[in-house]
Amino acid sequence: GVDATRYSAGAPPFATRSQDIIMVARFARQKDQPTLIRATRRLVDAGWTGQLLLGGDGKPSHRRACEKLVASLRLSDRVEFLGRVADAAPLYHRCRAGVLSTHYEGLPLVLIDYMAAGCAAIGSDAAGVNDIIEPGVNGWRFPCGDAAALAQILTQVLAGGPAVEAVVARGQADAPARFSLDRMISRYEALFGELL
Repeated sequence: GVDATRYSAGAPPFATRSQDIIMVARFARQKDQPTLIRATRRLVDAGWTGQLLLGGDGKPSHRRACEKLVASLRLSDRVEFLGRVADAAPLYHRCRAGVLSTHYEGLPLVLIDYMAAGCAAIGSDAAGVNDIIEPGVNGWRFPCGDAAALAQILTQVLAGGPAVEAVVARGQADAPARFSLDRMISRYEALFGELL
């Protein structure tokens, strides 16, 4: 369960946000920052003017590999490596899109955080992500490792408009409705009551 108010409080309207994109995840084999970096190159080539923010620590070797990929794609001025993020809310509120590019998950809380913060939540079509994001209802999914598909979704989301804002609003409502601490506790209580 999450405390959605931590991210929903003070969230600015989607239309007033920058064109920036964020992904907060540790650098590890499970995660897939390289696909997002490659999608970013496609966005830049199409005229996108925002920044990609990569938050999280993890394995130095995986981060170095991502830094090398950024350099080889000539994106060093467009990608920020933030390291460990202590207070993510202001970053989420700055960005239109929150991405989790990954190979598999348990229950990826960061997607719920993105939704609560009013970001367009975009995740890989992977185990765990499917439990949170219903495409076109509360967020967007793309095939694992498909940078072209991710770039296409990001282009649509960053452009905004009523259809995009409706999905974002449903995600923002969904976060506390389905994943709040209170709901988690009440479901555990019900389960324990059944078992006893």
